[in-house]
Amino acid sequence: MMNDYDRKQQENAVFFALNNLKTGQITRWYNGNTGARGTVKVSMSYPQGSGYCRVLMTQIVYNNKKRDFSETACINS
Repeated sequence: MMNDYDRKQQENAVFFALNNLKTGQITRWYNGNTGARGTVKVSMSYPQGSGYCRVLMTQIVYNNKKRDFSETACINS
């Protein structure tokens, strides 16, 4: 299981991607102490009601195990 610092790094990367990246762009994080690392890519954005949704593709590597997953976040203007 990832430690609190690694989880916070991942959370920060997700919020950075949601608020700053354009579709297709990637942000990365790495913890040199644990070797944990991850990427977050904005794979798609689309309108939803009065706001929009963004689909994020995330990859986390921890203890030499790679996990890929997708998340969708929506916001109203």
